[in-house]
Amino acid sequence: MFFLVFEQNRPIVDLLPYFEPENIITIDDSNLGKFVSGLWRAILRVRREKIDAAIDMEGLTRSSAIITYLTGARRRVGYHNFTSEGPYRGRLFTHELNYN
Repeated sequence: MFFLVFEQNRPIVDLLPYFEPENIITIDDSNLGKFVSGLWRAILRVRREKIDAAIDMEGLTRSSAIITYLTGARRRVGYHNFTSEGPYRGRLFTHELNYN
């Protein structure tokens, strides 16, 4: 199992006993340049790992839906706003979870 998280949130994920430290992938978002290069490296790593499924646990941004799509995972799960609440997240998931 892998976990993709912003570098500043890594200490929270480190508290979870489910992930090996080497399987926690971080993205530095302290400035735009670091974010873009970190995101590129993270997507390449996830694609090299050939991850079967990606779960997007963020329901309020479009960017996480795009990142989930770019992982290349065959199964992509994420929140879908069925009552037009929040930003439109497109049809980037193979399995949509309704929320309101």
